[in-house]
Amino acid sequence: MEITQQYLEELKQDSINTAKAMELFDSNVLNHLRNETVVEVDYSERPKGNWYGQTICGANLITVFDKNLSTLKISKLDNSELATMLKEDNFIPEVIPQVIQVLRKVPKELVFQLFNQSGMDHEILGHLSNYLAKKDWGEPAARQTQYDVAVFRSTQDPSWDLMVNLLPTANRKIAESQDDIFNIPDIRDLVLF
Repeated sequence: MEITQQYLEELKQDSINTAKAMELFDSNVLNHLRNETVVEVDYSERPKGNWYGQTICGANLITVFDKNLSTLKISKLDNSELATMLKEDNFIPEVIPQVIQVLRKVPKELVFQLFNQSGMDHEILGHLSNYLAKKDWGEPAARQTQYDVAVFRSTQDPSWDLMVNLLPTANRKIAESQDDIFNIPDIRDLVLF
């Protein structure tokens, strides 16, 4: 399993279709996403703490790292190595056991699909769409949108219950452990997840 340009285009379209079904944004925003937003694979080394990709709102650009949690060769790591790696990647310590359990018990294909679709929902709906709609598009708003979309998806596909259960725990712990730096005006054009 790898993150390709075609795969990102599919994720983008799925996020847009879901936003339309949920009536999250008006047709102008959805058309802008469909016709103006570029998604690209980023082959550079993923910085620690950036789990998925980034949104550059002013450029209508979303880049997704080709290597992320969903592409790891988990079977080659023991739990201690995996926990250390997740800690180094700024995962919240209280969430790490749940994440490891999911990575060990859930089929890799399902982890790959849920992680990457949820990440795209976070970037394109939580950050870029909220930005275009002139709503709050900072990290807390993007995480809330990501969670709301996961809840909606779970009504259509029970496998999304996994994300519905993991996201609130992770988001609560993130909120408790760091300030929302994305409300600082001079860096709001670059949003990392």
